[in-house]
Amino acid sequence: ALDIINSGSVIGKTVDTLTPEYVLGDAEDNGKKPNPVISFVKSQIGKVSKVFKSIDPVSLREEAMIDIRERLSITAERDSSVIVLKLQADNPFLAQKTLETLIDIYQQEHLRIHRNDSSVEFFETQATLLNNQLNESVQALS
Repeated sequence: ALDIINSGSVIGKTVDTLTPEYVLGDAEDNGKKPNPVISFVKSQIGKVSKVFKSIDPVSLREEAMIDIRERLSITAERDSSVIVLKLQADNPFLAQKTLETLIDIYQQEHLRIHRNDSSVEFFETQATLLNNQLNESVQALS
């Protein structure tokens, strides 16, 4: 389960669902106006970081995936079915929404991976066989 949660597939689908801008904190979702001082500092840091990013360009999606991996902590006690997920973020709404989406996508992936499409057919065949055996036994007793 820990490997599935931390997989590129689950994290990538989380980024695709929320958008890279949201994950990177560029989109506001807390209902408050952004602090002008913080916005100015972020814009200045953004300009400097663009220079460094131009050396080895990474897509916005990949950058968001890396950001989630760096801020995500996944732990589980040995022989336990409890998984603890923590996501560090400046905005608690961002962290909560990201974790909720990550968990939803993990659950979908878990079901997809552990589902056996032929299980319904197997049980229907077994039910038919058992019903035939029951009918034969009833006829033999009559």
